[in-house]
Amino acid sequence: MDLETLKNENLEIAKEKGLGSEPEEILVPEKVVLIHSEISEAYGAFLKNELEGEHGFYGEMADSLLRTLHLAGIFGIIYANQLPVVLLPAGIHAQVALLHKILSKGYESYRHKQTEDFKTKLVELTSALVEMGRAHRFDLESKARQKMKKNRRRTWDKDGLNEKKA
Repeated sequence: MDLETLKNENLEIAKEKGLGSEPEEILVPEKVVLIHSEISEAYGAFLKNELEGEHGFYGEMADSLLRTLHLAGIFGIIYANQLPVVLLPAGIHAQVALLHKILSKGYESYRHKQTEDFKTKLVELTSALVEMGRAHRFDLESKARQKMKKNRRRTWDKDGLNEKKA
């Protein structure tokens, strides 16, 4: 999977749509919550055996990856090297718990101004999401590209999105 190209294309869409492409243009807690939400939506779809479709497990996993790549792009992460190995536990319940744990630890690093550790956790989360695609035998890159194609055509109602509070 060419994560670097996927990240750059996804960040370009975010720029076009006014969704933020620099740290000062976004609220990191909001972006973290949105990733958490996508992972939870994927889990819910899996439990209902809804794998296909925009709101199925595969589509929600693609959304999780795209939101993670968006944040990675904002923080200048480069996916040029091999991803770290993330061993997924057996079973969807434990796998989703691991994704949430990685994301939570990343946010804790961000809160404590440990930016490099935050970025490391985003790379680890990316790796875990890619591994989820492999483990569940679906082409995550293809699903993410389908979502990006739709997002490029989509009209975003930006009222209230990425709004900085004074």
